[in-house]
Amino acid sequence: MEKGIVFSIEEFAIHDGPGIRTTVFLKGCPLRCAWCHNPEGISPEPQYMDRRDGRTMCGYAICSGELAGKLLRNKAVYAMNRGGVTLTGGEPLLQAAFAAEVLAALQAAGVHTAVETSGYAAPDVFRRVAGHADLVLFDVKHAAPPLDGGGQCPHPAQSGMAVHFGSAVRRPHPADSRGERYAGEHVADLPAD
Repeated sequence: MEKGIVFSIEEFAIHDGPGIRTTVFLKGCPLRCAWCHNPEGISPEPQYMDRRDGRTMCGYAICSGELAGKLLRNKAVYAMNRGGVTLTGGEPLLQAAFAAEVLAALQAAGVHTAVETSGYAAPDVFRRVAGHADLVLFDVKHAAPPLDGGGQCPHPAQSGMAVHFGSAVRRPHPADSRGERYAGEHVADLPAD
């Protein structure tokens, strides 16, 4: 089993996918976005953070099976509210093996899975994690048309890296059988290597 570094688990989240969810924040991000919403998730290692009320440890190691077991305690809540679990960060693709194991365990138990990502990873890494997600939410870093015609963000200074974007395609969700869908259900259509 893989070990990962988590910095927060938020239960009863409603903005990270359909239904009531648990959102797991993984440490580590290769980008340095000027507008970063979770700067405590940038470093891939646990670290002390200074707060007004003192220092606190941000991040802890956990095995994929232990995390999946903890998340499955709320399986009935997810089922009643057509929710599930979302992995975000930081950038969950930096912990691809860990993320894939957690998502696979949740899917095997019938829990809806999602990953929120910038997509900044090698295509095989992206596919490894996305293959275990029912929903991929892209955090698009820049929407200006590419200057090079190749799909590259023309403003790497905004995120610290050149970010590539693909077109979006939809992946089915069990709620579709009732004629409903979550508007944000998209995965990247990555170009072949």
